Amino acid sequence: MIQLSHITAGYGGEPVLRDLSISFQPGQVTVLVGPNGCGKSTLLRVGARLMEPQEGEILLDGNSVRAMSHKEFARHVALLPQSRPTPEITVGALVLHGRFPYLSYPRRYGVKDREAARRAMELVGVADLDQVPLSRLSGGQRQKVYLAMAVAQDTPVLLLDEPTTYLDISHQLELGHMAQLLAHQGKTVVMVLHDLNLALSCADQVAVMLDGQLQQTGTPEEIFSSGVLERCFQVRVHRAAIETGEIQYLFTRQTSAPLK
Repeated sequence: MIQLSHITAGYGGEPVLRDLSISFQPGQVTVLVGPNGCGKSTLLRVGARLMEPQEGEILLDGNSVRAMSHKEFARHVALLPQSRPTPEITVGALVLHGRFPYLSYPRRYGVKDREAARRAMELVGVADLDQVPLSRLSGGQRQKVYLAMAVAQDTPVLLLDEPTTYLDISHQLELGHMAQLLAHQGKTVVMVLHDLNLALSCADQVAVMLDGQLQQTGTPEEIFSSGVLERCFQVRVHRAAIETGEIQYLFTRQTSAPLK
């Protein structure tokens, strides 16, 4: 379990997160939702130790991570950030970068590292791109490769910041299923998503944020029933069962006035 306790954090001394506490459980997919600028990505950066909080601390299984080296921490928590470079290397070489926390200097990959990378590429669906230069891929393909690198890190905690960027609808649904599969393997999966329908359909826990503070956490049913989405996003939320029996959500503006 990873826990953020009484976190205040921001940029240039200006807080983005204010006294925020939340825990993420093993075997669950938690999706962070909220309007743009509410602090979702900042929360993941703090949780990944890419950003030092002004106040509060990060706990792994109840223990503070302050004494952990960054290499040791990287064996427990992996992050797929929102923006990434496009280095001139092959897909397979990039995915192997996920194994860096387990290597000593000089870096030499072993059988276990290559097997972990292969499994990650197969899970994400990029195994056939192994020898293709990253620069030749589409944005969606590159997104999947970076996701494979995070999975290859083989950590108990996986933090994914807007992982559906550049993905078409089919691959977005596939990613939601993959997140559930990883959680069923016992991993703690935390995702930032803007697609509320996907968030409510694939999450075990939904955390709603607004203005740097946590508004509510709960199951998709609890979040839907509470009205917190209407309050935070200024929308109306409707739901219906489709022919497969699955629940789908529809979001409309609270006002019917035409856009100007």
